[in-house]
Amino acid sequence: MFEDVIQLLNGTLDNFDALRKVLTDPKVIERLGDQAKAMVTQVDQATRKVKQSIEILSKEPPVDERIIKPTDLAGSFRTMIEKIQEESQQKVIGDSAATLKSLDVEVKALIIAQKGEATLVTSSPDKLLDPAQISTIRMSFGTVPVIRTATTSTDVVRPTPAPAPTPAPTPRRTPPKPKPAARSRKKKR
Repeated sequence: MFEDVIQLLNGTLDNFDALRKVLTDPKVIERLGDQAKAMVTQVDQATRKVKQSIEILSKEPPVDERIIKPTDLAGSFRTMIEKIQEESQQKVIGDSAATLKSLDVEVKALIIAQKGEATLVTSSPDKLLDPAQISTIRMSFGTVPVIRTATTSTDVVRPTPAPAPTPAPTPRRTPPKPKPAARSRKKKR
């Protein structure tokens, strides 16, 4: 994209050079006088501005280099946090260590859709984005415990159940024996 603009500006420079030659021709200076000198000054100023623009555009990274997917951006911060945590575990001296527990990031970028996916266009030191068009993307990163999954049956650690305690025998109360039914005594006659 910038190559086309640079090519157009170079064409403009060629036209400025031709105009300058015409304006510095003694016959033209004789006819126009001070007006020709003023035009030469204006052409020289325009030439400097065009050359500066070409220089800036030549250094400017193409927009494609400033596009990043949100997942790639988050992955970069995740990798940074993991590296810091690994280093803190390797350089432990004593009973405790310090590490990065959480990180909050705000990114200002232009959100565009590219191939059906949201992407971010970041600014560069030379190329600032229009503040009215940029969005603020907030990301919070924190540490989480790592849960290891078993890959083979030998990796599976199953706790052995503790034997259940044998209950202590409880004395049973035996029901009282029923008393024999009282017999009525009949007198014999």
